[in-house]
Amino acid sequence: MKDIVLYSIAFFAVIFIVIYGLKLLQNISGQHKLVHEYYYENITTSIPIDFIIIGIYILIGLYIHKHIKALKSIKKSVVIFVTSLIITTMFYLYYINQNSNSFFTRWFKTTGLVIPALYDATICTSVFLVFSFLKKETT
Repeated sequence: MKDIVLYSIAFFAVIFIVIYGLKLLQNISGQHKLVHEYYYENITTSIPIDFIIIGIYILIGLYIHKHIKALKSIKKSVVIFVTSLIITTMFYLYYINQNSNSFFTRWFKTTGLVIPALYDATICTSVFLVFSFLKKETT
C-alpha cells in the first residue's frame, strides 16, 4: 500500500510539473492542439490512463532488470528508460499503420517516433526516480 501512495505522489508531481508547469510536451513537440486535447480537454481519462501505463512501463523495466542477469550492473533507471523507448516504439509501429482517427494514431502520425519515445522514456524514468527517492526517504 505504501508503494502505491508513493508512486501516486511521484506520478502526480512529475506530471503536473512537466505537463502543466513546464509545458514540456507542448514545447518539444510543437503540437499544442493535440497536447491540449489529451491533457486538458480529456484530463479525466488521460491522467488515469497515464497513471496505469507509466506504472506498467516501470514494472516491465523492473522485471527485465531483475530477470536478465546481463543487466544487473546497469542502473534500474537506465533499464526503465530503454524499456520505455522500446515499448513506445512498438506502440508507434502499431498506430502508424492504423487508418483510424484515434488520438494515438493522430499523435504518432503528426509527431513521428522520436519525440514521443524520448518523452515517454523521460517521464517514466522521472516518475521512477522520484518514487525511489520518496521510498528511500520514508524508510
